[in-house]
Amino acid sequence: MFKPLILVVDDEKDFADRLAQNIRLTGEYDAKAVYRAKDAFLEIEKNKWFLDIPKNRIACIILDIKMPEMDGMQFLEKLWKIRQEEYENSIIESNLDQMKAFIPVIILSAWEDNEKWKRTPRKLAYLRKPVKEDELYSVLDRIIVGGGPEIENMKTEVYSKGKERGFLK
Repeated sequence: MFKPLILVVDDEKDFADRLAQNIRLTGEYDAKAVYRAKDAFLEIEKNKWFLDIPKNRIACIILDIKMPEMDGMQFLEKLWKIRQEEYENSIIESNLDQMKAFIPVIILSAWEDNEKWKRTPRKLAYLRKPVKEDELYSVLDRIIVGGGPEIENMKTEVYSKGKERGFLK
């Protein structure tokens, strides 16, 4: 049986490796660290379940907002454009199925930028660096294990914003 895969995307190699290792040590999740947005997209592509169904083994992305080459905001925009193309070319027709197939994203930032945070599209949670492990595990459990109405409401909001911005039909 596969454990949910958490993808840690952060240009601070030591931090990303340590976070991924700590996530794996819980025994609940598998985790992989990558240090560039480009590598994250390669992992997303590598972990597709089926060719014509836009689902992915990656259960959640933990994303640093400030990275060179492509920051977290740009990453989110590109991720959703790719996902929209996958939906258009897939056998999934239902909007509800499209909503359920998205990969949840937890934003990480060392900076408290409330304006940028408000404008961040399609996020489920925001954690400030340095990350408190109990907060991280609580958020992961809520998103992946617990689900429940809070997460379903967040997914609905994320889907609505995706539609609003033209990423979803």
